[in-house]
Amino acid sequence: MHRNDSGICVMQPPSTIPSFPHFKKPSPVGFYSIDTNLDFQPNDRELRYLRLPAADQFPLNLNEGLSLAIKKDIGIGDIDNILKFLNDHYKRIFLTRNPPEFVTFRGLLRCIMCTPYDTKQDWCVRVTRFNGTFYLSERETDQTKFERLYATEQQRTFCAYGFKFEQYCLSKCPSKNPDVSEPVDERAEFACVFQTRLESLNLLYSAEMDGIMSHDTVPLDYKEPNLGPLKFVEMKVREGNVTDRKLYSFLRYKIRNWWCQSFLVGIENIYVGLRNDRGFVQNIECMKTSSLPTLNNQNFWDPSVCFNFLKQFLLTLKSIMGHVDSPFTMYEFCFNSTTGRISYECFTNKERSFLPDWYIRRVNESVRTKQ
Repeated sequence: MHRNDSGICVMQPPSTIPSFPHFKKPSPVGFYSIDTNLDFQPNDRELRYLRLPAADQFPLNLNEGLSLAIKKDIGIGDIDNILKFLNDHYKRIFLTRNPPEFVTFRGLLRCIMCTPYDTKQDWCVRVTRFNGTFYLSERETDQTKFERLYATEQQRTFCAYGFKFEQYCLSKCPSKNPDVSEPVDERAEFACVFQTRLESLNLLYSAEMDGIMSHDTVPLDYKEPNLGPLKFVEMKVREGNVTDRKLYSFLRYKIRNWWCQSFLVGIENIYVGLRNDRGFVQNIECMKTSSLPTLNNQNFWDPSVCFNFLKQFLLTLKSIMGHVDSPFTMYEFCFNSTTGRISYECFTNKERSFLPDWYIRRVNESVRTKQ
């Protein structure tokens, strides 16, 4: 089938840096947990509290219990979990003066934002517009599937290090040290749902959150959440002593991803475990998210370019799909890193739809009730 050109070319970042578009501070409007069976849970069971290790606990051995970890060896997940949340909170979220125009995941927004600087990473986004809302879901490309299936042992180990570091620093109870003797569960997660505005665009997206800062237990009500006072934190691991080449890669790629990821959910502090090449964390540094764009005077990327590209892409979706209002019409937008262009294809068969029947019924019932 013929693929249409979206008109977006991203062969290289613009030579002139645009001004930063208006972006309202993201507001958390709800939460949910994912358990070890990857099932949705309407509770805060997987919420964790920052409790950094005492000085006498260093170095932290990230290899400890590595072979016992409960792995999350799966591809890209579907959009069902955020839809389950919306199903429970539909009236509160949608029957308002400014309902969300776009529903998706933070990870997908981050991927799109980084496109002007990602010269090697392809991506595909599936989009459906239903009852005035665009639903965006990522489709795994052949490239990402190959990278996942054939990741080296070292790559898998480095990924596991991140989960183990979280276990050392995050506790189920703010007054108790984490239990690092348990196998690391890479599947369980606590997710928050955020709403914000990018210029005139209303966005709603979910994001896995590592933990919060609080000396006391925070009771959360799933039905009537009040998350405004929460102070979220992000946990990362990186190599401590790096060569100039690795520092170049860190500043050009990783720091950009960290900034996009944290800025999208209003995280101010990132706690970074500095490890050696044997997997031992010698110390932990706290990095301010606001400091990342100018770290080491880097000029490899600019936040304004990232956010302006995201705005451009979402406006293009509206232009191309503004006439669509069907859960069974799906557009697929794909970025080809070789050509630097985004093309799209339209599918109208029900088999291509990624919105589940139970959610479609929920939306239709709401429309009938309003009438």
